[in-house]
Amino acid sequence: MQLIQIIFPLLVCIAALVVTLGLTRKKEEKYDHHESMFNMSLIYLAIMPAVIIIVAGVLIFS
Repeated sequence: MQLIQIIFPLLVCIAALVVTLGLTRKKEEKYDHHESMFNMSLIYLAIMPAVIIIVAGVLIFS
């Protein structure tokens, strides 16, 4: 079970890195820093409930 507790956070971090790099690679003719930050914030806020539920499940059932 300890292996899962190490691998799962690592996978979450890698997924967050991939999402962040994917968002920052996009070329825009009209770049707006505030809009980009808003979009990244929305994505992280959308992912957080799923991460919290999964982490809570792992902690409860371990």
